[in-house]
Amino acid sequence: MKRKRILFVEQNRDGTIGGSHTALLLLVRHLDPREFEVVVAFYESHALVNEFRKIARVVILPWAAPIRIALADASRHDPMTLAALVVRKTTNLALAFVAAAARLVRVTLLRPDVIHMNNTVMTGAEWPIAARLSRARLVVHQRGNVMSPWYASYFDRVVCISRAIHAQFLAGAKPSLQDRAVQIYDAVDVDAIRGRSSPVIAQRVREEFGVAHDEMLLGIVGNIKGWKGQDVLIRALPLLAKSIRWKCLVVGSVSNHPTSVDYGRRLQRLACELGVSDRVIFTGYRDDVPALVEAMDLLVHTSLMPEPLGLVILEGMALAKPVVCSAHGGPVEIVEDGHSGSLVPPGDSRALAACLEALMAAPEVRKRMGEAALARARSFPVAEHVNQMRRVYRSFWPEWVSVASLLTSLLETATASL
Repeated sequence: MKRKRILFVEQNRDGTIGGSHTALLLLVRHLDPREFEVVVAFYESHALVNEFRKIARVVILPWAAPIRIALADASRHDPMTLAALVVRKTTNLALAFVAAAARLVRVTLLRPDVIHMNNTVMTGAEWPIAARLSRARLVVHQRGNVMSPWYASYFDRVVCISRAIHAQFLAGAKPSLQDRAVQIYDAVDVDAIRGRSSPVIAQRVREEFGVAHDEMLLGIVGNIKGWKGQDVLIRALPLLAKSIRWKCLVVGSVSNHPTSVDYGRRLQRLACELGVSDRVIFTGYRDDVPALVEAMDLLVHTSLMPEPLGLVILEGMALAKPVVCSAHGGPVEIVEDGHSGSLVPPGDSRALAACLEALMAAPEVRKRMGEAALARARSFPVAEHVNQMRRVYRSFWPEWVSVASLLTSLLETATASL
């Protein structure tokens, strides 16, 4: 039985690492190499590339960063400004076309059986073309709140990471796509995450950031982007009772997009304006997030737009941390409000502060909630996620599934007789 070659494509190119990278790494680690030959393609190098290289072949696809021309006043309609805009747009379009053509050639030479786009249905029209030229099946992971593009009818399967995303996709999809969409949750490797943290490591983290033994440590983890709502938490902090001693970690990278860079600066100014800059610590990117979360007393997630799932929430729950999340999107499906975590109205700093204050004053409630969170995290196992993804890939070749099932049955029989 010939192995099927899967080309995973991670299209993120804003300089950050997010849940899509983490989820992909977990899947690739657990796919059976006897069934699948894995190639992983990125548009840019990043901090996890070496981890991927340990378990799969990695390629970096051609990509042209858009040229940005700073204009004194882009709203002016004088000839020079308009000419500069035309030159910029024309140049960027030409560069994008050349890069897309180069990617098509590269992908065709890889001869994949399956192309699995890891981010969103907004893949770009080049990818259905690449799949047809390669005679490959096209699987698309829907990890975002976006509507289907006109070329979605060329997708062979769409994997939605939550019930909310699945419902949204079906609502906007053509009838021909209805039966091609499946809902599969991302997984969390509880034992692996817990293995990367310990009370000793957590204490070192607290010492690193100058957190006293009688101070509560709050934290929010995620790339610094406006829709992630880190400002909601910062606005809530001054509302906490003066008797509570606390520090707060804001963990995550700022993407290279101008709006995110500006948002990152605004967060720091906001902390200064509200008089909490001495207790709010912006850590930037960290490769030891489990250790940081282990050191926290509460993990907060304040997305303003519905979070498609919220993998970092699951990772925090795997460490038995009480989580406080915005009550929309994927977190509603993960967190059992008042039991394995708390849900608060999105964007409501006062409600968030009230919830945090109540939990900070109740250690027994935090302990009980953390234990329930850990149990809940275990209901998103890696094995189930991998098996569901295998079924997606195998569904394209029924005859291959029959042979694989026969071989598996023979192997189980032989093992049982030993």
